[in-house]
Amino acid sequence: MESKALLLVVLGVWLQSLTAFRGGVAAADAGRDFSDIESKFALRTPEDTAEDTCHLIPGLADSVSNCHFNHSSKTFVVIHGWTVTGMYESWVPKLVAALYKREPDSNVIVVDWLYRAQQHYPVSAGYTKLVGNDVARFINWMEEEFNYPLDNVHLLGYSLGAHAAGVAGSLTNKRSIELL
Repeated sequence: MESKALLLVVLGVWLQSLTAFRGGVAAADAGRDFSDIESKFALRTPEDTAEDTCHLIPGLADSVSNCHFNHSSKTFVVIHGWTVTGMYESWVPKLVAALYKREPDSNVIVVDWLYRAQQHYPVSAGYTKLVGNDVARFINWMEEEFNYPLDNVHLLGYSLGAHAAGVAGSLTNKRSIELL
């Protein structure tokens, strides 16, 4: 019995260490701490719809300017669903390309929650509230930090990603985000 308890403690510490590390960046801004956000936000480009080349980091305003975020255009936030492989499904870059074809000046952000999405389905389903909360906090930060209008934000979720999008939409500062 003691060995099981010890194993649980070790696993708990290990999992906590995994969630505490976000690519070496603990983002904090004006007293707000975003270091607990585990989801990643990649601004994809029309030239490279398949790769996460530039990450927007909540709390780090420089990451937004470094990624050339267009503050006057629509933003599409794509949230993938459950995955067996731990990799993006083939539809993600196709959707990014289609969005840029229709709205060339827009921002297309792909939310990476692959680590949480590749777990046993019921476990991943349980993570959708956390992912939705991450997305809502990111959107609220963009609105507060850059005065980015929420009317320009469109959430697109597939499978469990649709559930996360619903949670995100309900937790934003203004509940006017369009869920697609």
